[in-house]
Amino acid sequence: MAELERQAAVINGDMEWILGIHTETPNPAHGRTMCSLLDAYLAHHTAAFSLPAPVRPQKPTDLLIPERPVQSKPGLLSGLFCNEQQREANYQAQLQAWEVEVKQVEQANQLRLQQYQQARVAWAEQYAQWQSDATAHAAKQAVSVDELRQRFATDLAFFEQVLSVDLSQLEWPRETTFTFEVDPQASLVKLDIDLPEIEDIPPQTAKLNASQTNLVVKDKSDKQLRLEYARHVHGCLLRIMGEVFATLPLQSVSIAGFTQRLSPASGQIEDDYILQCTASRAQFEQLNFQALDLVDPVAALERFELHRNMTSTGIFKSLKVS
Repeated sequence: MAELERQAAVINGDMEWILGIHTETPNPAHGRTMCSLLDAYLAHHTAAFSLPAPVRPQKPTDLLIPERPVQSKPGLLSGLFCNEQQREANYQAQLQAWEVEVKQVEQANQLRLQQYQQARVAWAEQYAQWQSDATAHAAKQAVSVDELRQRFATDLAFFEQVLSVDLSQLEWPRETTFTFEVDPQASLVKLDIDLPEIEDIPPQTAKLNASQTNLVVKDKSDKQLRLEYARHVHGCLLRIMGEVFATLPLQSVSIAGFTQRLSPASGQIEDDYILQCTASRAQFEQLNFQALDLVDPVAALERFELHRNMTSTGIFKSLKVS
């Protein structure tokens, strides 16, 4: 039975996650506040430059060249054990071994010098970058806290970096990517989300029969696939909106979702927008985040300003988005 259950899990895929992606929507009321963002902003711009300078490599000391062997003079009894020819042969062997050793030491010294020179060049580049970073940091430090407070409200790069970091950490059952623009002055975030395709929905269901001896596999109808896809893409938009509201304490989020479909006009696969939704923070916080498993994401987006051309059987028609 365990093997049959494994096979059923493979066929069914991660449908529970696909259909329930909206249940991971965070409650904006528990997200960042403007005060906490300002504190992080001031801490970032007033912190001391803590990156240590790259350590300059030390020039290596050459390995010592071994002393040349000296031919010993024959002793009184040397003739009894070794004649002149043998002594000369022994000396020549020592001399050859010494020459080989000298060559090895010289090659090792040359290699050590080359490695040092390469490390020296790399260090020079790293040190120059470190100096540049330190100088830039010092320039930021020269800005007063009062001036930083004034800059904070309009520092687009800071808000986008915070949002980018948080959104990049999200996991999805299917590939889901997005781009965004942050407008702090308008208290608005606009996003485009590249949604999964309907082909990403598992096309079959599988379960054990009543006696739990065989697997019953059924093909999903086209209508079921479309409705499951509709629930998933609506859930994706709902979750993204919640993540944005929880990350940035701004007042509005506008999101447009598109997929890739065959264009009858060009015969090419093109981006095709199928959903667009705008919500205020006050509207979004009216959702019951304690019971998101009871929320229908298709109906939930209808509480907001939703642009959608979808039939009751889940057929999406193209939208023109602003």
